Amino acid sequence: MFAKDIPFSSDRIAAALSSCDGFVWLDSIGALGFETFSVIAINPLERVSASDCDIDETLSRMKSIQKRLTSNYADGIPGPFKGGMIGYVSYDAASAFEKRFVSRHVVSSAVLEFGFYDTFVVFDHDRNKATVCSLGLRSENFSVTDPSLAEAKVEEVVQLIEASEDLPAVGDRRGARTKLQMNAYQDAVRKTQDYILDGEIYQANISSPIQIEFMETDDLFARYLKLREITTAPHGGFGVFKDRQIASLSPERLFKLSSVGVVTAEPIKGTAARFDEPVDDENARLVLVNSEKDRAENIMIVDLIRNDLSKVCEASSVEVTSLCRVETLPHLYHLVSTVTGRLKAEFDALDLLAALFPGGSITGAPKLRAMEIIDELEDKARGAFCGSLGYMSLDGAADFNIMIRTLDNTEKDCSLWAGAGITLLSDPESEAKEIALKIQNILDTL
Repeated sequence: MFAKDIPFSSDRIAAALSSCDGFVWLDSIGALGFETFSVIAINPLERVSASDCDIDETLSRMKSIQKRLTSNYADGIPGPFKGGMIGYVSYDAASAFEKRFVSRHVVSSAVLEFGFYDTFVVFDHDRNKATVCSLGLRSENFSVTDPSLAEAKVEEVVQLIEASEDLPAVGDRRGARTKLQMNAYQDAVRKTQDYILDGEIYQANISSPIQIEFMETDDLFARYLKLREITTAPHGGFGVFKDRQIASLSPERLFKLSSVGVVTAEPIKGTAARFDEPVDDENARLVLVNSEKDRAENIMIVDLIRNDLSKVCEASSVEVTSLCRVETLPHLYHLVSTVTGRLKAEFDALDLLAALFPGGSITGAPKLRAMEIIDELEDKARGAFCGSLGYMSLDGAADFNIMIRTLDNTEKDCSLWAGAGITLLSDPESEAKEIALKIQNILDTL
């Protein structure tokens, strides 16, 4: 392993490397993110991707890659990521993890892609310090390190960063092709409530998309740089993949797994707008804290996640350590809970991902029936929206977000979805206003 500190900001580093092969940026702003560290990785040694029909084979291949790895050569790397796999799983991969679920939507693009990275930049936000790291691995043999190769890879990255110019400028303003279909969304809310009255579900997360003009990668990246300043998303990220580019401004974590097997899941249910006037702002926070509907919604999902974690965690270890606390973003308040557990020795990060995916907060309860109703009521496949972006490190650690507030840029167009949890207490008009609120700052910036 070879590492070198450099005096640059995370956005300057990311901009300098954004045109490199396999560029991906796990972007944390603030203490609630990827352990206050951001990771920028390029030039993967190996890539795996899957369509809907061959995802099981790809997951088996990822398992085989993990078994070839060791963390012995990652000592001294700052932060929780020590090299390993970084990538995404789209919501459209749900049927691979929940075998009883069959979607009516036809999906033509990849539903999963990961790269194996041995060269990356770690940015420590607490210390405002960047470190370029390389393990010096070769693609033909991941178990042998080459110190001279590691140094050469680090120096190549440093030269790219030092030679870079100013941050890219945002191009012409982009307009949404369509608006959120408010009337159709309210109809979907009412249909969901009919299912609840029939006793089929307790809640479901119903969403609606906006289609935006396709953006070239450099244009999307320039807009992401601006958006991240406005949203300060703690679990954001940008990735250039085979079938899509993802710009995620997510406030929500699916799970974190430490290198010693401690699991943390942090579902969000409950959202309120913030106000400039302090009295109004505090009133909005108190209304959210005391909202019967939002608290009930949050608690139901906490119970679902406890059940999902029990599939792979030691039974006695699963517990709720925080319930319905308020977390503050620049423009929104969220109700967030924390569920923890200890992973059983026979399972790893991929098993944990399979147990929790797709996240309960963006499906509903019971999960399978909620997914079926979502599939029925939403007119198109979700794509990357409500999937997960994150890493699986060599030492067993992992961290994945839930891709809400996410721009999914494919060869056809760019999609931006918003959704809300629907219960019997939901008011269709209020829910429609809530989903518009969640993406308003993104649309304004675009």
